[in-house]
Amino acid sequence: MWPTGVVGFALADPDLFTGRPHVFLNAIFGLFGAFALIAATIVLFQSQRADNALTGEDESAIRGLLELYGNSDSLGYFATRRDKSVVFAPSGRAAVTYRVEIGVCLASGDPVGDPRAWPQAVDAWLRLCQTYGWSPGVMGASSQGAQTYREAGLNALELGDEAILRPTDFKLSGPEMRGVRQAVTRARRAGLTVRIRRHRDISAAEMEQTIARADAWRDTETERGFLDGAGPARRPGGLRLPAGRGARPGQPGGGDAVAGAVGHHRRLPGLDAPLSGIA
Repeated sequence: MWPTGVVGFALADPDLFTGRPHVFLNAIFGLFGAFALIAATIVLFQSQRADNALTGEDESAIRGLLELYGNSDSLGYFATRRDKSVVFAPSGRAAVTYRVEIGVCLASGDPVGDPRAWPQAVDAWLRLCQTYGWSPGVMGASSQGAQTYREAGLNALELGDEAILRPTDFKLSGPEMRGVRQAVTRARRAGLTVRIRRHRDISAAEMEQTIARADAWRDTETERGFLDGAGPARRPGGLRLPAGRGARPGQPGGGDAVAGAVGHHRRLPGLDAPLSGIA
């Protein structure tokens, strides 16, 4: 290019065609290169997501699987959140729900559906991870689910245990329940009451207020463990919300609080699960 310029424009000053681009061109090309590098860095580190969030048809299929096989899965309902994605086993009898954050495909809980089809659902999920270059991970699986993931090649780490209370059999009597009785007594003295409604029956204004109080209760910068967030709150068949109501210190008779599913804005001992004995 530069020799052609010298020949074609011989009448111009030879110093303009020394075989090196002008300093202005160097600056322009360097700027373009910097922009390209910045853009590549942003793409590399931004959250990688597949464009396949849960559809209404997906949710109906998951609800059907939960109806048939979800009696023993206390976290199964959260598979219906619309901010998740889903991959089904080829037979359609099981599925894995997940979210992708920073290149990690995080499945939550056990696969949904027939346990006999769990391995096929997990295999389909792992193949999807391989297709997109995601690192697979699971949070909140039961011992049975962890065994299925382990057989698929993942490692399992025990982080905690789950306690399930059946209201029909639960009683506060007995010396081993003394601490629970004390917590119930403190809650009653604080004026706490509980009512249970479906999210769809709560007005938009009250739901907004409830969410604000739930966020205030979750006041730490770093979350640990599993958070029972309810995405499908206001859709038909939505989750029931146990709402605790009580007076705040220094405000007799005033103030509402969220309890049960999302906790309570007051640090009363034993009040993270107010339904464990309050009538």
